[in-house]
Amino acid sequence: NLAWLRSAVPIRVARVVDPYEEEEVEFEAFAFDAVLDAVYGHGWRDEEEVLFRCRDGYQPTIPVARIVAHPARLAFARRDRSDFTLLKRESGALKQIELAPFYLVWENLDDATLRAEGDYGWPYQLVAVDLIRARDHFPKMAPLDRARAERPRADRTASRCGLATPLDR
Repeated sequence: NLAWLRSAVPIRVARVVDPYEEEEVEFEAFAFDAVLDAVYGHGWRDEEEVLFRCRDGYQPTIPVARIVAHPARLAFARRDRSDFTLLKRESGALKQIELAPFYLVWENLDDATLRAEGDYGWPYQLVAVDLIRARDHFPKMAPLDRARAERPRADRTASRCGLATPLDR
């Protein structure tokens, strides 16, 4: 939970170009690698995937290699307003989306590649995180590298959310 994370990991400001609002936003956040260090120790870097679990049941995965290569932040508040929401275009209309308890964001201000990927890897309403080996967790699925390359972009970015070791310690 937030209280435990505040005691275990320093808070920092994350300045990002949010892919939903398509503008620069500042969040109160924890360095995601430091969160994983606090929960799993440094060995998490040798794992394959991070599984996120979102409040609505959505369970995206992100390769550990991506987290090692790019600074990710686990956001818990916006600096520009009191509510932890964003405006997201759905079916042609802007909708206010609740992000709590956590939103994974990427330090992308100086990274055109990350900005070009849009909302891929920006899960919100995160309630848990887990480290997995894709072959064990998804035994009937094609190798994830091949599956990611073959599936359409719209499918990759259809929804948002979280990982498996509970953040609610």
